[in-house]
Amino acid sequence: MTILIRPFESGDLDSVVQIENQVFTTPWSKQSFLDCSRWPEFWFRVAEQNKKVVGYFVAQVVPPEAELHNIAVDPAFQKKGVGRLLLSHLLTEIKKVGVKDVFLLVRPSNIAAIHLYQQFEFCLLDKRPRYYEDTKEDALIFYKALDT
Repeated sequence: MTILIRPFESGDLDSVVQIENQVFTTPWSKQSFLDCSRWPEFWFRVAEQNKKVVGYFVAQVVPPEAELHNIAVDPAFQKKGVGRLLLSHLLTEIKKVGVKDVFLLVRPSNIAAIHLYQQFEFCLLDKRPRYYEDTKEDALIFYKALDT
């Protein structure tokens, strides 16, 4: 399975929104993705196989820090290494522009994502109580220092 990671293009929007709606209980709006695509500090990348968008991430990159805001993989392509490839790509590329610290928030119930982050040596830093409005679930704050 050959996966290409590339910058988001406007023609990807419907595929990204479809994946978002399949994966998350409180999905981002189409407008949120468009807004992120317009600001240079937001890195919006898609994973593509055979010209089909199968995943994406959105990260805010302001060296020396970055925050991963959203990462998702089409359910039909989950557990096939796409999420790992997206996260690896992000970490490699942000290091090149001087990022030293990476942060992200995740629901405690998102076990698959937590497992992925731990594989990349993200550490639990703290939590934000009752952060998610739909379930009143806490947000776990994960952190990774990038080696220089």
